[in-house]
Amino acid sequence: MDWTRHAAPLRHGSLAYARAGHGRPLLYLHDAGADTLASAAFDDLAADHDVVLADLPGYGESAPPGAIDGPRDIAAMVAALLDHLGWVHPVVAGTSLGAWFALELAFAFPARPAGLVLASAAGLHCPQDYLLALFRTGDAAHSAPDLIAGAIWDRLPGTEGREVGGSAGAAVWGPWVQELAAAAWCSWHPYTANPRVLAQLGGVACPVEILWGARDGLIPLQHARLLVEGLPSANLHVVEGAGHLVALDAPEQFSAAVRRLPAGPGALRILRPAGISRRG
Repeated sequence: MDWTRHAAPLRHGSLAYARAGHGRPLLYLHDAGADTLASAAFDDLAADHDVVLADLPGYGESAPPGAIDGPRDIAAMVAALLDHLGWVHPVVAGTSLGAWFALELAFAFPARPAGLVLASAAGLHCPQDYLLALFRTGDAAHSAPDLIAGAIWDRLPGTEGREVGGSAGAAVWGPWVQELAAAAWCSWHPYTANPRVLAQLGGVACPVEILWGARDGLIPLQHARLLVEGLPSANLHVVEGAGHLVALDAPEQFSAAVRRLPAGPGALRILRPAGISRRG
């Protein structure tokens, strides 16, 4: 698939994105590690969707998130990106952190999404020791420690079991540390969760497809059930054999969830924007 790189100059800073395909508009917001951007689902979806993969602030070629003060600002930035693209009612999909931001978009701008696909959504309020408990009790192959270890070694090809330092270490670790810092900055207020999420779910009018890996050891399946209970029009699909990153573990099921959303206003556009810069 022929993906092109672009940059949208927005009020909070430049936002980079990749784009491919033709058809119904689909915006994707990635996870905290941006790992799901490599999912085969997006090449598949570009066959009948105009797919935009956004780099969240501080990721890839996007500007650092210095002017961002939490998920509400991210929602405003995503809405501004939709305006830049000329999209009225796109499908908005996301994984983990990105799924939370997709929800925040629906809270702040309920008329914008034609539908949501939420995979292992973060953002629900958790007990204070929740993340620490995950490190102590995570189970199965996709527990939190395994996810983090996998992310580390994915960035250290051929170096497992050896210490990486000096300039080579900086080259390997620098981008990853930048991504973690960006994720923390964008989501730290209110502390990687929004206590108001559950109270705002009733205002989401569009159809929602929720995907959750049966082996997700990072965010409990109970969160999915709470989302389904609170959203007026939501379907839950538990993906057997998948962990936290369903788009990577089961790309065909992720694609199917997008295509299950009813056709309708998501096909509408304002206009084709002109003068977009292309890089790479």
